[in-house]
Amino acid sequence: MQETRLQNPMYNPKERTCCARWVGVLGRMGYFQAPELTTAHKWVGWAGVLGAIHVVLHVNTVIVTCAESGFGWGVAAWNFDIMGWLASCLFAFLCRKSSSTRSSEAKKDNRWIAIWAFVTLGVRVLDTLMLVGLVKIPAIYHTPANATLVANIVSEIVFGNLFVGAALVGSLMLLCCPTDMESQTVNAKEREESVV
Repeated sequence: MQETRLQNPMYNPKERTCCARWVGVLGRMGYFQAPELTTAHKWVGWAGVLGAIHVVLHVNTVIVTCAESGFGWGVAAWNFDIMGWLASCLFAFLCRKSSSTRSSEAKKDNRWIAIWAFVTLGVRVLDTLMLVGLVKIPAIYHTPANATLVANIVSEIVFGNLFVGAALVGSLMLLCCPTDMESQTVNAKEREESVV
């Protein structure tokens, strides 16, 4: 683990900037620990951080909503809410894991992250439009007001949308143009030449 941190270009123990401190803390929690930390790893790592924040804030949103409006949201709203929360938990974990793994080793996870983020992006757009009142689908839920609206804006529009966007960008970068693969190829060629 210590070796990885020393190779990690975002972690410099001598340079204790605000970013370096955060990366150090997040590194101890399992983020940003890829042997070669690329921009794509950073995107998916920040997606994992945003996802973890979103998961916690979403629980807060449910508590605020229940306190203000009661529990009678309807079966569809509860089902969508619980499924979305469980999916967010899983994909926040996968993003954290992917930020600490070579792109070649996390290809399957990155595919799932990309598929989930692409599908969820459409759902997020619809949810955002419903929250701001531009689209109304009473079978799903009614546009919230007061504290419930504020809690939803923070957890769903701000953190939820950033989470999905960063996950989509990072996973697609790791799948389509993994720059950590270039150095693996160079290192393999250097090893072959040193053997010969």
